[in-house]
Amino acid sequence: MLAHRILVQSLLAGPLTREECRVRAMETLGAANQWLDPFIDRFVDKFSTRPRIQTAMEFLWADTAVPRRLSVVNCLPSPPQSLPVWPTPRLPALTDVADFLCITVGELTWFTSLRRPSHYHEQWIPKRSGGMRLLAVPKPRLKALQRVILAELLSAIPTHSAAHGFCPGRSIHTFVAPHLRPPALLRLDLADFFPSIRFPRVAAFFRTAGYPESVADALAALCTHDGSLPQGAPTSPALANALAYRLDCRLTGLARSAGLQYTRYADDLAFSGAALTRTFLPHVAAIVLEEGFTPNYRKTRLMLPAQRQHLTGLTLNEKPNLARPVYDALKAVLTNCLRHGPATQNHEGHPAFREHLQGRVAHARAVNPGKGARLQALFDAIIWPS
Repeated sequence: MLAHRILVQSLLAGPLTREECRVRAMETLGAANQWLDPFIDRFVDKFSTRPRIQTAMEFLWADTAVPRRLSVVNCLPSPPQSLPVWPTPRLPALTDVADFLCITVGELTWFTSLRRPSHYHEQWIPKRSGGMRLLAVPKPRLKALQRVILAELLSAIPTHSAAHGFCPGRSIHTFVAPHLRPPALLRLDLADFFPSIRFPRVAAFFRTAGYPESVADALAALCTHDGSLPQGAPTSPALANALAYRLDCRLTGLARSAGLQYTRYADDLAFSGAALTRTFLPHVAAIVLEEGFTPNYRKTRLMLPAQRQHLTGLTLNEKPNLARPVYDALKAVLTNCLRHGPATQNHEGHPAFREHLQGRVAHARAVNPGKGARLQALFDAIIWPS
């Protein structure tokens, strides 16, 4: 088994061309073998880009032409860490990851092992649109590590100009600004945005950032839960934006080709313009599916000027304003908090419910000062437990 792994490492130690793979394999095995050239042909045909070592090992082991026993005469050095694409910390080995996070290698193994205990508090909360959503909040120690990764690593990776959610200097207001008073407005939602981004995709992203496989796997394990991005981890929004970069590039190009505007706020996609019709939606959906996401057709809306045009709770027909259902719902929550106590209204289990409501009221005041002042008066009258 070790000899097979050494052979795989030699094949991956340089360009994946037939001739160069053959030279490296012969240098490793010491002689030509009858099975080698056909195997290299199959290997190069299978992997046009460098795969993970484990994936290449599984391919080799499944090939019945490869002898179960191999002898190697030379062990080629592993390929060096690629140059970083962005100004991220250099982490060539797991010991460097541990030092970067100010923990021991043993602690790093404990946090990233598949058999590790759960480092998350899990809670099912109802969605506003129906159904349930799993909220997985990391426990304090893991959350502290994720905040380091976010501040020192992910913050150095640029986001697309069309992305406005969880981006410094951008907000709901910058998200809707290109779509004011639109001749037509298309809103499309991505289903299960965070859960649809799985561990292999996150690990591949860290390898793209220039980290070797072991480091990329460790960073991905620190940022995922049960094999996907958890809704509740501080690193999830930044990773989701980074992994949606190609999606944003392609949808921006599609919109420009049709003379339309495009922006995205987390899982909400918005297009607007005079040329927008229902025939545009299949082109958007095709790109979304090709980029590994799933359109939520149930939440898709094409809104014309005669209708209430709204995005993320704001109406856009004349100027950004609080949508009436959003205002009424927040007012009802605040009124019930005042009458029955805040604990009776925290249906989604927010750990900092007071701050959550305060943020929603501040948002309302920024959009509509008059309505926001009335909501603020209700909030100020609530008696909060000490």
